[in-house]
Amino acid sequence: MKTQQDIQEKQLLALDRERRKLWRRFPEKVALEHPIQRGWMRCYFLTSAAKERSDAAVLNAILKEINVIKYHWKRSFVPTMRRRRNQLQQLDQPLQRIKPWRRRRSNFPAEWKHYFMVEHVFQQRVWEHTWRFRWPQLFELKVVPRMVYELPVCDSEGDSRLSEIEDILRNPKRSGRLHKLLGIRRWKDSATRQKRVERLAQKRVRAAIAGDVEAEKTAYDGAAFSASALMRNNFGPPSFNKEDQPDKRAGIAAAQLCDIGFAFIMRYRASMRC
Repeated sequence: MKTQQDIQEKQLLALDRERRKLWRRFPEKVALEHPIQRGWMRCYFLTSAAKERSDAAVLNAILKEINVIKYHWKRSFVPTMRRRRNQLQQLDQPLQRIKPWRRRRSNFPAEWKHYFMVEHVFQQRVWEHTWRFRWPQLFELKVVPRMVYELPVCDSEGDSRLSEIEDILRNPKRSGRLHKLLGIRRWKDSATRQKRVERLAQKRVRAAIAGDVEAEKTAYDGAAFSASALMRNNFGPPSFNKEDQPDKRAGIAAAQLCDIGFAFIMRYRASMRC
């Protein structure tokens, strides 16, 4: 027999599936009678000398595979004055390199190999044999208007339904329950959890310095237990196992003990003055 909790969980999963389906929808596009300009784009084109070559068609096909296109709303591609420090201005725009997985998937013609040179690049802990174009001087970088020839049709019903689902799943209780059903963990790794624990410990120390007796007792007990356990594990009998490395959390716990002791001494001196 299904309980009320089971029914609610199935409803949450159904809403999540519907939301993902709305995210992946492809809106219909309508061709414009008169194209409009939307910003600028910077990309490579064949030079006048390359257009006169006999293999201009091959060069044009290669350029479609290795071209790099950048978009910006200004023709100069200079970042705006507002928050200029946080914006990156890319001065160079090199051609793409063809990686092994692209060669296997696209199955390029054999005659293209003459136009590339093999380079060994160390990426993601492995060596890759990439292809780099031999004669980049055959291409030139230009800034041209970015013309739009078609626009997507607005789906008002789908957008309203998506916003409705987002409002339902924005509830903390429902979102937490949905994450648990989908297997999404709050703590992704031990480092994230350890940082959260350290922030909580620092918050208790600050409360103890401010004069909170309960926070002082909780912070002292937690720091003392962590320091004793971690120091016992790190400074016990010598071990020849490579995995037994000193833990920096012992130093953090000891530092928290020092902070709590300093707060107790300062508060004691203030009470003696009174």
